[in-house]
Amino acid sequence: MNQNNSFKLQSYVDMILGSIAVILSMLALFYPEITITTMILIASLALFILSLPRIITGIFLIDLPNGLRALNAISGSIALVVSTVALLNTNLETQALIYLISLGLVLIGTVRLSIGIIFKIFPSWIRTLSSTAGCFTIIIGVLPFIFPDFESLELILMISISLLLNGVIRIIQGLTKPK
Repeated sequence: MNQNNSFKLQSYVDMILGSIAVILSMLALFYPEITITTMILIASLALFILSLPRIITGIFLIDLPNGLRALNAISGSIALVVSTVALLNTNLETQALIYLISLGLVLIGTVRLSIGIIFKIFPSWIRTLSSTAGCFTIIIGVLPFIFPDFESLELILMISISLLLNGVIRIIQGLTKPK
């Protein structure tokens, strides 16, 4: 696959999966009357969806720097496993499920921050947006570990906002070509 075709494929993947993540995150945000377990499942599914483009980038975009590919493949794989564990083990304590999702957020945030700081293949405005979202995502991801007494509803709402932001950025990345 040539460079142009691989970036087109990645753009479509980013836009489609980013849109799905946005929709799932909005469901959790706008329908807080659903149960905490359902909100956790929706957030886990959004995390699962957001991990897929990372894996695809790491495997198929051979024109990207090897460090970026490895970072994407590893973080995407870990986030995929973490979200799958949360999806398949709904009988776990609510707090344990929130910790799993939060771990995935820390990974995604770290990659976003790394893309913004280290990898110059994207326009500067995308790198700034990615860095800002990365910091926000990391902060939201560590909150449950620092403040375990937060209410589950507030944590899930904050996680959903972070996943929504990451879905929107995924769509923007899909619409923007690397340098």
